[in-house]
Amino acid sequence: MVEKTIKNLIGQAIREGKYLDIKYKNKNAAVTQFWISILDLNGQDELYVNMFNVTKDKPHLNIKIFISSIQKVEILKFSYYEVPDMLLQKLEIDKNLKEYKFRHILSLNT
Repeated sequence: MVEKTIKNLIGQAIREGKYLDIKYKNKNAAVTQFWISILDLNGQDELYVNMFNVTKDKPHLNIKIFISSIQKVEILKFSYYEVPDMLLQKLEIDKNLKEYKFRHILSLNT
């Protein structure tokens, strides 16, 4: 998946308070599927997330992952989490995060 598309979906998930279903390549090159809620991000390829592996009982809370290691991403439409206010403000103010502000605009002229 193109990195720009991944960043667009990350931004959309933050704005909508949705979990993401991701396939993530770890340091050992193994790819694992997780559900994540985004707590923070920065312009240096880092996301801080709560991560849930659907095959494990215990979640990983407030951990750092790298956007460049995300292989596939999909928004979980049925989900919801409380997005930190500071993250929403950061998304709007921080010029280094402008890629995440992409919004899908539906045409009303059909």
